[in-house]
Amino acid sequence: LVASDKPMPGEETSPVFSFPVAKKFPAVITNVRPEKASLFQKSIKIEAMTYSPQTDLHFAATAFDRIKRDSREWDYYNMLFYWSGETYEDAKVLLKSEEEGVVSSKNIRTALERTVRSMKYPGGVSYYKVEGLAVLPNNQIVFGIREMGRRYDDFDYAFMLLSTSFIKTREGIIIDPGWTKIYEFDPAKHPGMNREMGLSSLEYHAESNSLIALTTYEKEGEPYETYIWALPLQKRLQNSVKPVLVSDETGKPFKMPYKGEGFIFLNKDTLFVIFDEDRTLSNVPTEVGNMTRKPHQGVFGVVKLQF
Repeated sequence: LVASDKPMPGEETSPVFSFPVAKKFPAVITNVRPEKASLFQKSIKIEAMTYSPQTDLHFAATAFDRIKRDSREWDYYNMLFYWSGETYEDAKVLLKSEEEGVVSSKNIRTALERTVRSMKYPGGVSYYKVEGLAVLPNNQIVFGIREMGRRYDDFDYAFMLLSTSFIKTREGIIIDPGWTKIYEFDPAKHPGMNREMGLSSLEYHAESNSLIALTTYEKEGEPYETYIWALPLQKRLQNSVKPVLVSDETGKPFKMPYKGEGFIFLNKDTLFVIFDEDRTLSNVPTEVGNMTRKPHQGVFGVVKLQF
C-alpha cells in the first residue's frame, strides 16, 4: 500500500494505491489499483503509514504542516487515522475534531506545538512537518519530525522523534493526548557525513528490536542522497543511544542517489524503498537497461540488509 503526498486528479484515482508483493519486481510496476476509501481521498499530503502486528492495525498520518485558524481549508492536512486489515472504508480518525462538517485530527497540533522544540527553538516552533510513523510492541506510537522552524520557507531539517501511547478497546482506539520528545540527533554531525538531512521515513524492526529510519539530503542543484539508520531500543529509546549508519560492503555509508520518502520491510532483512524525485527526471539503472523516470512515475528500490 503506497500513499502519494500530492493530490490526484479525477474521481477514479486516489492518493493511496496498492500493487502485489512479488518475489522479483518488474522494472516497471503496472499492476496498480487505486484505493478509493473516503478518508484516503479526503486526506491531503499523507506522509507516513505503518502497521502494528500486535493489534493488527494500520495507521496513517498526514504532514500536519499547515493550518488556517479561521478557515477549514487546510484541516485535511491534519489527519491521523487507522483501520484493520483491508477494511479501508472503516478507517477511523484519531483525536477527532469536527467543524463545519470537516472532520480532522487537528487537535493533535496542541501536543505537537508543546513538544516540537529544540535548543535552537526552546520556545517551540510555528512550523513543523511529520514524515515518520512507527508503532512499538507496547502500543507506543512514534512520530518522526523532518522539518521545524518559523515558516515553511524558513526551517531546519530535523531528526526528532515524538511519542505517545494508545489503548485498543471494543469501541476503537483511545490515544493519549500527552506526548513527549524521546529522541533527537543531527545526522550532519555523524562522522564522515557533513550533510544537513531530515528524517523521511521510520519503521520498527522486531528482529533487531530497533527503529530503522531514512534520511535524505536535498539541496537545489545537487544530487539527492538517502541514507539508512538503525536506532537500537534495548528496553526503551534513550537520547544517549548512538544511531548506527548502515554501511556498504566497503565500509562506507550506504548511499542511495534518490530522494527516499518511505519504506517497508518485505521480510526480516529486505526493504522496499519508495523514492520521490519531485521535479527531477532521474536516470534509473535497471536489469533491462537505463530508464528515465517520467513525471507521473515514482522510483523504487529493493535493499538487502545484514543485521
